[in-house]
Amino acid sequence: DPPIAGLVTRPRLLRDQSRPGHFLSFAEWKDLDSVRAFRARPDFGPVIAAIREHADFTIYTLDTVTGGEPAETVTTATTNARTTTEDIERTAQQYAAAWSSGNAASAAAFFTEDAVRVDAAGGVQHGRTEIQAALDELVHRTLAAPKIVLGRGTIRTLTPELAVWRGSMDIITADGGAPKGNAVLMMRKEKGRWLILEAHAKLFPPPPVK
Repeated sequence: DPPIAGLVTRPRLLRDQSRPGHFLSFAEWKDLDSVRAFRARPDFGPVIAAIREHADFTIYTLDTVTGGEPAETVTTATTNARTTTEDIERTAQQYAAAWSSGNAASAAAFFTEDAVRVDAAGGVQHGRTEIQAALDELVHRTLAAPKIVLGRGTIRTLTPELAVWRGSMDIITADGGAPKGNAVLMMRKEKGRWLILEAHAKLFPPPPVK
């Protein structure tokens, strides 16, 4: 690779022994101006944006306080090796599979304890217990053996622990019904697992009868 102005040591990749999927990239720079010049390069923003589409990635700039020259500036970037978007998509699809199985307890387990669910009819449930009861009513009494199909969603990562999933939703019932709509799932990462913090569903109006 061509030399980078102001870079004292090439980045080193370290792995957290207590969290094998967590890494730290560490590099030393001559001074803060060198860091700013590197980040001002036209390719810097697009590269970082592309990385954040696939992984948690946070950049820090730190000054040396002891153990080195005060003028040294160190930049570090932390990244999670597990692909964030894939984990979130997997959670959405596993939730749909649990919902379709008719096991309300299994489906409710994909929600956080303090979750809120707003169903397509406008009903609101607070907490996993209320959500489980509502799902049980829906899949065993309100609808005829329903199955839910979620299209691959678009994902917006707000923070390393908070993201929004949005995608299409088809509900297929044994009596031939097939209402369509969309769903929005706000997810929160808890103990390494993405769970649904809020769920909002909307059904489209049926097409006009010709």
